[in-house]
Amino acid sequence: MLIDATILSDKSEILQKKYTELINNGVLPEKILVLCLNSYKKQNFLKAVENGVKIPVFGKYNIQTFYGLCYNAITDNWVEIENSIKSGKPFILPNLCGLELSRNLLDKSLKDGSFKDYFSKTNLLHQMFKRMQLIVLNRLSEKSVAKKSAILKESFFDDALEVYNKFRKATLEYRSFDYLRQLSILPFILKNTDYFKKIEYLFVDDADELVFAEFDFIKQLKEQLKECFIAYDTNGASRCGYLSAYKTSVYEYEKIFGEKAEKLIGNSVAEAEADLVFKNITENKKTSSEKISLKSFIKRLEMLDCAFEQMKKLIKKGAKPSDFTIITPIADDMLKMSFERFFNDLDVKYQIISGSKKPKDTVFLRNVFTFLKILHPEWNIKIEPFEYRVFFFDCLNIPAK
Repeated sequence: MLIDATILSDKSEILQKKYTELINNGVLPEKILVLCLNSYKKQNFLKAVENGVKIPVFGKYNIQTFYGLCYNAITDNWVEIENSIKSGKPFILPNLCGLELSRNLLDKSLKDGSFKDYFSKTNLLHQMFKRMQLIVLNRLSEKSVAKKSAILKESFFDDALEVYNKFRKATLEYRSFDYLRQLSILPFILKNTDYFKKIEYLFVDDADELVFAEFDFIKQLKEQLKECFIAYDTNGASRCGYLSAYKTSVYEYEKIFGEKAEKLIGNSVAEAEADLVFKNITENKKTSSEKISLKSFIKRLEMLDCAFEQMKKLIKKGAKPSDFTIITPIADDMLKMSFERFFNDLDVKYQIISGSKKPKDTVFLRNVFTFLKILHPEWNIKIEPFEYRVFFFDCLNIPAK
């Protein structure tokens, strides 16, 4: 069963209902694999299943994220993996580490490489990680990487390949695998063990957001499945750039599984308006909307003032402050001052949510860091005058005058 559904069409609930039906009809949990986009959605799926199952269940629900699946697969099949590694000292358990250890291993590998034609040495470590990420997530072979490198006319292809091979060898010798290396080991498990042979039913939610490595895994499982339940949004892949999502997968599911997807469309006003905007952009239409207004300003402050005036009018009509969301590309001091001026007059609390906020930008943490530097002069970390001022005024409450 393929479901092509928009974001507000309850496609996750449909999958959860189908899953509980299988369990209530006696299908064992270990025969069903559920792949969710992230841990939050995994927990939601698990809660819905636990509330919907009406019979005693013996065994563990196989509801995972793809990265969690790789982690668990390596742990469960470590004997086979260890026996296949011919270098280094044998480990009883693998070190499924974070990127910090991989950074050290990669840095050591980089010192042996030349990269004479790569001038931005300060960014080299980051660029190599990004390169490895693209190779692993897109399941690229060495031949494919060489072909793409030739198209881009990369002068450092040989150096990058040498460093990548040294890094992979080091991870094997130390049995230290970050999430990318865990991903790259999954095909070995799929090919050389019976770990996934019990899987007869497959559920995939948000299948438009998955990376190619996960798509390839689903494709390889296809032959052994009795039934699959895959939900996606053809117009999705909203985080394509960040996740390296395999966007064209939504057009391939019908070919792979030989069936037409059921198209589900929600009935909410927001969804209809979003679809209208989408068609205006993709089909070069100029259909107006009563719910969406566009305004143009020369100065940013004028734009904010106009937004605040609109909010005041809506609040007078009965709208709640919690109903508003302001999306802005930057949350700078001017924006914060504008918010403070506007919301204080209304006696309303507001919250700025930013994914790029650094720890030192939080007043409490900045004061903690300053306090630690004062306590440990042996660290020889310079304390700037403004750090003392913030510490005295905000933490110790010493008056400015």
